[in-house]
Amino acid sequence: MEQIWKLYGFCQEPFGKHLQPSQRTDIVLMALEKTTEDCAVEDDEWSEIILDMVLSQPSSWLMDVPVIMSFIHRHMKSSSTSVQQTLFSVLEILAYQFPRDVLMSVLIYLPPNDSTLRIWKNMIYCPKSSENVLDVLCTVLMEEEICGIPTGDLGLLRLTVPEILQSIHRNLKRRLASLQQTLFSLLNMLTNLFPRDLLTAVLLHLPQNDSTTLDIWKRVLAPTVTSGMHLQELCRVFQDQQLCMIFSITAVDFGLLCMAVMCPTEEILQELCNPDLFQMFLKIESLPLLWLVLRGLVLLSERPETAREIQALLPDIMETLQFGNAHVTLNALTIFKNIMNHLGKMEARPIALELAGKLLYLFNHVSGEVRESSILLFEDVIEAVVWWQKGEMKRKVRRGLLPLFFRSSDEISSVAQAAREALTACARFLKWQELEHQAEKRDVLGSACPPFFGT
Repeated sequence: MEQIWKLYGFCQEPFGKHLQPSQRTDIVLMALEKTTEDCAVEDDEWSEIILDMVLSQPSSWLMDVPVIMSFIHRHMKSSSTSVQQTLFSVLEILAYQFPRDVLMSVLIYLPPNDSTLRIWKNMIYCPKSSENVLDVLCTVLMEEEICGIPTGDLGLLRLTVPEILQSIHRNLKRRLASLQQTLFSLLNMLTNLFPRDLLTAVLLHLPQNDSTTLDIWKRVLAPTVTSGMHLQELCRVFQDQQLCMIFSITAVDFGLLCMAVMCPTEEILQELCNPDLFQMFLKIESLPLLWLVLRGLVLLSERPETAREIQALLPDIMETLQFGNAHVTLNALTIFKNIMNHLGKMEARPIALELAGKLLYLFNHVSGEVRESSILLFEDVIEAVVWWQKGEMKRKVRRGLLPLFFRSSDEISSVAQAAREALTACARFLKWQELEHQAEKRDVLGSACPPFFGT
């Protein structure tokens, strides 16, 4: 066998074509064996040549996945850095080329110990293989024979929820449309299997000021996914002492945020209406938690009596616009709109100038909903100033004319309509009759500008 092994290293592919699959596996294993033990320099050089050829043609040489995975597992405890690198290189190619076979080996055939855990973590960490592994994991978890396995027998997945979540996060960042639905489906299944572990991992193991993290959090707490059991688990998550220490919030106070995703009954709204606590929550530097905070404030802003209770929080709510996240920003804009509708524009006077300046930057937001909401709110805010503020407000209104003019030809018709109406309101505020006439004319004719202005 050793003579055949060296002959392959010398002749390479022409000779390899005459070998049976089992013989090819033997050659691969011998090359790996020589790599993981002390051997002659000559043998070490042959091993390197053979492994390079094997990894360049994995479909022809790495077909017997269970056997090769068993070898990797047996030698995973080696303290040699070079051995570890070799094993992980083979594992990465295996996971990329045969993700299902590798996944089944890890979940079912390999013993559940530290070596298997290291193998699994490496598979979901490697950029090259993680996409395929997550795709296959989603498919496998949907299969009846796998779904029938008790959750306790999927301990490897439970132990590595943070790593799986981090891998999902990295792949979602790539914004691949073909992969996005698969990853969200996988999130749904993991939420059903391990709700507490997943919710905790989002808050402890993902970047907190990241929009993708918030996308994951919203998906996990979506009404179509969230059940009574999930809400109970969320409440238990907020009892976690590590979480309380990180965010400097007591478990009792944290419990208020659970109500933001509950059905807003009279009793819940009364308990939720705690302005002092919300003022502290609004300073949390975590988009997932901030989204819950604003979601609760949206519920309170929908009723005149509770909207009056939270109007003092408007300056703090305005500060959340700095994050630029579409979900957070839309909630904040909705709160402003609701309070002004229920209590009148006078309530926005103390912050009208500052708010108008912040809204200007949202006219060009990537989200069409944010563009439309900010433009509509701007129209109301410019009318909320008192007489001594009008000079400063006029300067802000003039700054908004050009962005509004461009947005009046926005590709989203509702945004374009809102921009045309805001242009008319700005012209009236400035008392520019010619601009008002042109704005009203554009409103009647629709998008009068050539396509260039909408780009």
